[in-house]
Amino acid sequence: MSWATDGITIREDPLTDAEIDVGGNECLLPRANREALITNNVAMYNKMHERSLYSFEAEFVEMKGASMTGDSLAAKHLNDASALSYVLNLVTERLQQYDLLNLFTKFPLLDMNQIGTPQAWQNQYINLMHWIDELDISVICRTVKWIRQFINDDPEWSRDLSWSREVLLKACTPELKETIIGEEQALIIDDVAFQGGPITFVLIIKHLSSLNAKALKQLYKYIVHISINSIAGEDVGKITHQLRTVLKRFAACSTALFVIPPTCYEDIVRIFTTSSCGEFNDVFKALLMQHDLGAAAYTYQRIFDIADDLYRKHQDKWVSNETSSQKGFLGDNCNPGETRSCHVCGKEGHIARDCPLRTTGGINRMGPEWFKPPDSSQSGCVKVSSDPNH
Repeated sequence: MSWATDGITIREDPLTDAEIDVGGNECLLPRANREALITNNVAMYNKMHERSLYSFEAEFVEMKGASMTGDSLAAKHLNDASALSYVLNLVTERLQQYDLLNLFTKFPLLDMNQIGTPQAWQNQYINLMHWIDELDISVICRTVKWIRQFINDDPEWSRDLSWSREVLLKACTPELKETIIGEEQALIIDDVAFQGGPITFVLIIKHLSSLNAKALKQLYKYIVHISINSIAGEDVGKITHQLRTVLKRFAACSTALFVIPPTCYEDIVRIFTTSSCGEFNDVFKALLMQHDLGAAAYTYQRIFDIADDLYRKHQDKWVSNETSSQKGFLGDNCNPGETRSCHVCGKEGHIARDCPLRTTGGINRMGPEWFKPPDSSQSGCVKVSSDPNH
């Protein structure tokens, strides 16, 4: 049952579990509907707010490993980096369901020279989700304060800031949540306006993504020695997912103490010559040969897309030392009773939200266009600043 108020249709009956789980791309409560819903059915609004804070199937976890060294620690960092990408996708979906995502994907980009005036914003935005390793906490804090000061005629901005913060903290383990709240309190001591979802987001990402130069070097050394045929099930999908995330970390955190080796392209492509499927390997051996002959290199994203496509194409020819139930990542998450087809990979046996290839509606929310293979002269971390051309 539904009814309309001032041209806005609002659900009177509560959402069912099935509707909540329908998928990450459906907005359950548009921003423009909130005020009318609060006025006419506050109980339903409270119920939706409560639903938005339900537990996530995975959480942001603080990177630990003080008792680990060498390859064991590097392997943990690889898995932790991959998990960060996955949880961020889950959080992105949740924010989108309650129309909170625009606060992050269209975050105001201000002229810091005019930060004390309404004219600081000149209709420019930045997508915080695309620059997760390069965000300047001081700039984010000052921008949130500007929002509170100069866009106070719209109550939804304040609600966006506080609600999105709650969602982000819900995605943290209890230990990490306690740490982040402590860091938030330190900022609030400087200025009470320094609080809100974007600030919490930056604190979480900064806390989880910090790796020193030694750890980065060890992680790179570990990655280049990965052999597909030594991994259970030869899960190419998992490998490409991990490499996508970790290469972004390398690119963002390159400094004088850690520079991405000029052989990175060859090292990454060579990983995909180590499977038990000869036809799969031959494609990447050919790419290496072309590169040796001076041909232009593909982007890393293109390399990973080729690997994923070839793995699906040759899955019937794959030779694995594992049992058939373990062979290949397309068998993961398969439900024998499920007859619907997945909208991501096209296979039957699971739906899109359970697909191992899932990247939140087919959209890569983790970053901008993939970089070309870097050379040793490329280094440095770029900060999000007031520069409109950033």
